[in-house]
Amino acid sequence: MSDESQYERYKKAIARIYRAEDGAVVGSGVLVFERYVLTCAHVVADALGIAHTTQDYPESWVELDFPISDARHKPKIKAKVVFWRPISLSGQWEYGDDIAALELQEELIANMCPVGLALAGSPMNKFQTLGFPVGYDDGVWTYGEFRGEQGTGWVQIVVTNQSDYFVEGGFSGAPVWDDTIQAVAGIIVAAELNNENEKRKAVKAAFMIPAKILGEFWSKLKSYIVDKNHSLAKTSTSPELINPYSSSEQQIADSLLLLNYSTQEKNFREVMECQSEGAFLIRAKEERIQRWLVRRLAGCVPDFQRAQRFSIRIPNHPMRHNFEEFWSEFKLDSVNNPSCESVIQSLAKLSRDKSVIIAMYGLRFLEQEKMAQLHNFWVRLIEEVRSIPREKRYFRSRLLLLLAEGNSSNLLSKLSPFEFVEPTTVKESQYPFSLESLELISPIDVETWLAKEIVYSSLNKTPEEVQTIVCNDIPNWDQEPSQVLEEICQTVFQIPDGIAAIEPYWKLAG
Repeated sequence: MSDESQYERYKKAIARIYRAEDGAVVGSGVLVFERYVLTCAHVVADALGIAHTTQDYPESWVELDFPISDARHKPKIKAKVVFWRPISLSGQWEYGDDIAALELQEELIANMCPVGLALAGSPMNKFQTLGFPVGYDDGVWTYGEFRGEQGTGWVQIVVTNQSDYFVEGGFSGAPVWDDTIQAVAGIIVAAELNNENEKRKAVKAAFMIPAKILGEFWSKLKSYIVDKNHSLAKTSTSPELINPYSSSEQQIADSLLLLNYSTQEKNFREVMECQSEGAFLIRAKEERIQRWLVRRLAGCVPDFQRAQRFSIRIPNHPMRHNFEEFWSEFKLDSVNNPSCESVIQSLAKLSRDKSVIIAMYGLRFLEQEKMAQLHNFWVRLIEEVRSIPREKRYFRSRLLLLLAEGNSSNLLSKLSPFEFVEPTTVKESQYPFSLESLELISPIDVETWLAKEIVYSSLNKTPEEVQTIVCNDIPNWDQEPSQVLEEICQTVFQIPDGIAAIEPYWKLAG
């Protein structure tokens, strides 16, 4: 890019989205990187004439253009939906709902550059945004201030000047520019409505999905989000350099969840597509690698961000000597002395509205009698949850027991009465599933991971430096998983403390 300011780049990246039926403008979006436009799922639904709660990926093309581009003629561009998180079937917005991404199927016009996002600035920062309300197909600007975050994770914004335009229909999906941090802080999702679902009169409040939530749910976007405490790279020649991963250990931890283990993740997903409850044996030599894998699989749960999670280490747990101590891990519903029955009822009640994930480490340390008690608890819990009528249980809810263990050859015999089966041979089963053990991470695994766009484009390194790491360093690494992660942290991301600095971000609960 030349000396063009981030603000000018922002304006050119604003997309205008059309309804397929009659060509009316239904909302906005923003070109965030490469050939991808970010918007609200309900804007796409309006464009295609489908319900806002449609759960299946739309297959029809969406048409859009960029009204503030340099080109005199602004042709409509076809795009397909490549990320889809609609409003839930209940019609109520949940955390992370109403996000969509479109991939452009035609070439961009000249001088079009994507724009990065940033974590929202402080309340009272000034904002501006361009929307397309009815009668204003060329767009109108409005201005105001950020307020605080509310229950859904959205950020409230307020138009402060009574002479400025309301944020209303046609603004949805519009990128919100934060004047203080000089970056896009999120996208407009909703105006303040009355009980008839209409814009409240004389109220200039609206809501924005902040960059934080957008990046949590559309992982491809993460590397294009800047921490507000770090400066934007205003002289950057490409959007890939806007946010180096080195600025965020959380983002590094998340990127490492894409390394290796793809077969096991695929098997896990296939099982969970067939049933909403399941137990899985996850094997790796070291506990910190087990935690890495548990966090990776747990993240596949549809509503992971709001799931109820429990993490239990058995080696030092008092349940080894008195199994009744196990129930204290599930102090729910203000029960002072939880029992097996009260815990089952509480967890089943929770699973009506959200996923429940229980991770346990070191199951082999339990005596057979206590192992049998744990198995009995799990069987009864599954029965209780499966007795809930389908219409009374949230469709994204899952019940998971993730058992993390080492690689010993006689492990399965020690874990009786749990009878593990291979996930590739049984699609629906009352039995727990044993995933393939992670023994090694090969150089080709690391190279494949580095080649992923979301990883490669986020490295604070030149192409030559990355090539040197691939050709000269990686082939000489020890292939033991913890050693590979250590090398990646120190060599690729240059973190002095190595994997120790990243481990806390894989903590499931507690």
